[in-house]
Amino acid sequence: MGGYFIKDIKLKNQISGRLIDLYGSSKLEGILGKDKLEFRKQYEQCNNEQLFEYNFILKNGIWLGEYSSRDGYSGRSICKTNSCLEGIKFENVDLSTPEGIAEALIDSMIEKGSLKKFKNFKTGKK
Repeated sequence: MGGYFIKDIKLKNQISGRLIDLYGSSKLEGILGKDKLEFRKQYEQCNNEQLFEYNFILKNGIWLGEYSSRDGYSGRSICKTNSCLEGIKFENVDLSTPEGIAEALIDSMIEKGSLKKFKNFKTGKK
C-alpha cells in the first residue's frame, strides 16, 4: 500500500495525488501544512461516489489521524510521508497522467545532470 502526492506551494500547500490499498486505487486532494495533513480520498473502481475525509496531525514523524465518510464509515489512521521528489520542477506537463509525471521526472533529471540524452542509433532522434 502506498502512493504519491504533489504539493503546490503557490496554491496554499494544496496536494493532489493517488493512493492504492486493498480496496483499489484512489485519487486524493487536500492540504499539507507543517503539522497538519487533510485530504479527501475517492476510489476509482469501487463505489467512486463515496468520499473519505482524512485528518492528521504530525507526531514524531508519523501522521496520526482519523477518517470518515457520509455513509458512516470512520476509524483511526496512520500515515508516513517522505519528500522523495523534492526540488524537481514540474513545469508544462500534465501531472494527471503517469506519462506526464514521468516526463517531468525525466526532464528534471536531465536538467540536474542525473540523466543524459543519447541519440537512438536506429532513428537518430534523442
